[in-house]
Amino acid sequence: MQAVAELLEVEPGPLLGAMTSYKVREMRQTLTVSKAEKNRDAFTKAVFAQLFDWLVERINHAASGGGKGGSTGGGSALQGTKDPLKGTKFIGVLDIFGFEIFETNSIEQLLINYANEKLQANFTKTTFENEEGMYLAEGIQFDHIEYADNAPVLQLIEGKGGIVPMVDEESKLPNTSDKTLLEKLNASFAQGKHPRYATSLKRGSEDCFSVKHYAGDVLYAVTGFLEKSVDNISAELIAALKSSSAPVVAALFSLGSARDTNTSSAGASSSAFGAGKSRKPTVGAIFTRELKALVELLESTSSHFIRCIKPNASKSATAVERRMVLEQLTYSGVFEAVAIRKKGFPFRLKHEDFVERYAKLCPDDGAVAAARDTKTKCKAIAVHLQLDMKNVQVRYTVLEYNI
Repeated sequence: MQAVAELLEVEPGPLLGAMTSYKVREMRQTLTVSKAEKNRDAFTKAVFAQLFDWLVERINHAASGGGKGGSTGGGSALQGTKDPLKGTKFIGVLDIFGFEIFETNSIEQLLINYANEKLQANFTKTTFENEEGMYLAEGIQFDHIEYADNAPVLQLIEGKGGIVPMVDEESKLPNTSDKTLLEKLNASFAQGKHPRYATSLKRGSEDCFSVKHYAGDVLYAVTGFLEKSVDNISAELIAALKSSSAPVVAALFSLGSARDTNTSSAGASSSAFGAGKSRKPTVGAIFTRELKALVELLESTSSHFIRCIKPNASKSATAVERRMVLEQLTYSGVFEAVAIRKKGFPFRLKHEDFVERYAKLCPDDGAVAAARDTKTKCKAIAVHLQLDMKNVQVRYTVLEYNI
């Protein structure tokens, strides 16, 4: 504790007291070892989360031309300032979550796989729905291609009364447990009530439920779901951190911080240790909100996708497991994406862009110069350059071509 106090630049006495005891009205009670450990874990997670947000804010501030990110304390990064990158043009790279299926899967894997489902839905919308919409708008004849739609599993996870909202609700209600959570999940979705949900009948996994993800079935153990959903940290610990002589530590938990921190008032600090349930946002609620913001950002951009295929499970530089590769290509919709692109032409330019790029290759007094509109100019350029018209199609607003 002395080492931690020195690193955070706080007084060790108050920190130790807040870590191992709590106040009920004016009486102080000592925590059990188990509750003190939970208090320690919640404290550690909260410091890490706030520091992470602080670093991201400073990096964004510096990347937007805002200098070195402010003062040494960097408190401005946590005071609800406007996003310095908002409204600017940028090239972003999103390294998406890897789909996780372990021997034991908990709420962490559920949220990560939920993110995968959400990003897969974005891929589907961009690749299939938008592509078919463009074909219809441009008058391209094509046959509809069936593709895996993961909207049902997203509805199961995030929809009204879905898994994440139900975990959020159970985390806030009194006298609930992982067992009551599973009972409510089964009552809502089991026995065919939802096609993507199933109960486990295997011996030793009675506390589990299964979700049929686009990448395969995953068995989730509910043990620890509610405890992991809410990381309460007492007001006394917050006060100890805010008294730090290090400006950055004091700023991390100031009002208006970037991330909601589950704190209780001084008069109700016992709620963090079982006397009641927190009404602050749960881990799932925060994750859902941030994932929604990410998807909204992606949908406002022109997206391009790079599919990384894991060749083997042994991390070998030379081995290729064909079945493993085939499953990844199948589940991720790559085959369907290739098929729909083949219905049209792989390269396309707007009429004005094609004219601006290639009209320079044509004489100034020829058919291109005489054409009155860009569509006619495109056709004239193609004729002048003696392009094979089997590989060129001039549509309503774009020119498509093969090479």
